[in-house]
Amino acid sequence: MYDSRVLIFGVGALASLFAGLMQKRNVLRQLTLFGHWRQQIRAMNQGLIFRGLDGSESKIKVPATDQIQSLADFDFVLILTKCYQTAVIAPLIEQVLSPNGVVFTLQNGLGNDKILAAHVREAKISQGVTTQAALLEGVGVIRHTGEGPTYLADRAHGKAQLFNEILNACGIASEISRDANSIIWGKLAVNAGINPLTALLEVRNGQLLNNNVWTKVLHGAALEARNVALAQKVQLPYADVIARVNEICKMTSNNFSSMLQDIQRGAKTEIDFICGAIVTAGKRAGVQTPINSFLHDHVRQKELGKPFDPTELNRLPL
Repeated sequence: MYDSRVLIFGVGALASLFAGLMQKRNVLRQLTLFGHWRQQIRAMNQGLIFRGLDGSESKIKVPATDQIQSLADFDFVLILTKCYQTAVIAPLIEQVLSPNGVVFTLQNGLGNDKILAAHVREAKISQGVTTQAALLEGVGVIRHTGEGPTYLADRAHGKAQLFNEILNACGIASEISRDANSIIWGKLAVNAGINPLTALLEVRNGQLLNNNVWTKVLHGAALEARNVALAQKVQLPYADVIARVNEICKMTSNNFSSMLQDIQRGAKTEIDFICGAIVTAGKRAGVQTPINSFLHDHVRQKELGKPFDPTELNRLPL
């Protein structure tokens, strides 16, 4: 048992997955979730239906609330909201964090740490990435759809080491990375092709490798992200970005990406923080990013209800 209190911001798929995995092991003094989706919060308090990778099903009570004023003095705050929600929750963090508490963000995309740093001392912020995957199959029903390592940046004066230990004790394989930019850009390069393409085409991840044009767009988006990273002297955490993208597509072949899930339920996507961020960084670094620009613009249009014509992909410089 760890004498630690953990607050998770978010009650969506990834937050529900982490909460279910952490609560099942019962190694924390306290675990609480904060969010605004009242139906989901009610369901979690009554019992989250957790469907595991092995086909098992269990019901786990997870304390969740939408009353921020009732929360205080948490040792660790884990942010698992969508990127566009970071600016909304950032001003709330100091009031729930203990004096020596630390904030971890495992969100997608770029820039979350900078948004948080406007409200929380930078020394208290540690950024990372996760390759865990989940699907909300209904209110209060979460399915674990993919398992992979979580990486925490080696910051926060040793507190990252303790949180890393807690995650592993909860069955969430986690490692400490000494190069936060490398792991963040490494995931960004993979997400740049998979997420927007699956959202536009409305296909599972693995199907992107079954069509020659789709695969070329997938690879092109990842290569652009790699080039922008290298222009900023950031080395990706793997040698071959195309091999890595192919590997992830195969490993998650049956998964519906989080961006596709957002499109299907009519929600805002994280495209601005993924392809949009790559385009912006590319302009600063003098690197052309036509594929990421195309994907960014068309996902934004699809958010607004405009259907996507797959033949549009043929006019990209592949």
